[in-house]
Amino acid sequence: LAYIKGAKAGSMHHAGLDDVSSDELQAIIKEKLRSTYIYNMSHLHEHNVTKFSIIIETESKDGHPFRLMAALDYRPDDNVLRLVTLY
Repeated sequence: LAYIKGAKAGSMHHAGLDDVSSDELQAIIKEKLRSTYIYNMSHLHEHNVTKFSIIIETESKDGHPFRLMAALDYRPDDNVLRLVTLY
C-alpha cells in the first residue's frame, strides 16, 4: 500500500482513495473480483504465477466516476493474491 500511495498518489487522489487503509483496499478489490470482468489474464509457467487486471470504479472527489486498473498476480503455491500496481 505504501508503494501504491507513493508512486500512484495522483491516481489515488483523483479516485478519492488518499486515506484508504490496506483492509479497505483489500475489501474493494475482493468485491470487484466477485462482480466484474478479469482482463489480460496470463500464466507464467516458470514462476507458477497467474497475472490479470481488473477495473475499479470509484467516485472522485468532484463526484464524477473515476476508473483505476488494478494489476494483480495469484500464486497458487502460496495461495496469495498480490496487488502489483494500480493506475
